[in-house]
Amino acid sequence: AQALYAKLKKEQIDVLINNAGVGLRGDFFSDDLAKNQAMAQLNMNTLMDMTHLFGNDMIKRGHGKILNIGSIVSFFPGPNQPVYYATKAFVRNFTRALAYNLRGTGVTA
Repeated sequence: AQALYAKLKKEQIDVLINNAGVGLRGDFFSDDLAKNQAMAQLNMNTLMDMTHLFGNDMIKRGHGKILNIGSIVSFFPGPNQPVYYATKAFVRNFTRALAYNLRGTGVTA
């Protein structure tokens, strides 16, 4: 997120579409923990970083749009992909909270 922002910060980014994400399928306890941690990092923290970095610039300009792509699985827990389901629930709830916080700024989420 930091490297991408550094490349693009001189541009006026009016729309941010956070669509990066990965999923793992399998038994959580048998899967490699590091792979699940990397998935959580990308699906949640990188999305949050991108939103913060580019969103602050949008707020300063008084306009912009942030679109965070989630999944239908964000509405319920599911078997064989517990971390993926949880990260998508984070995206949905994070974005809903952002929409509330951004009211009156000219930026929508």
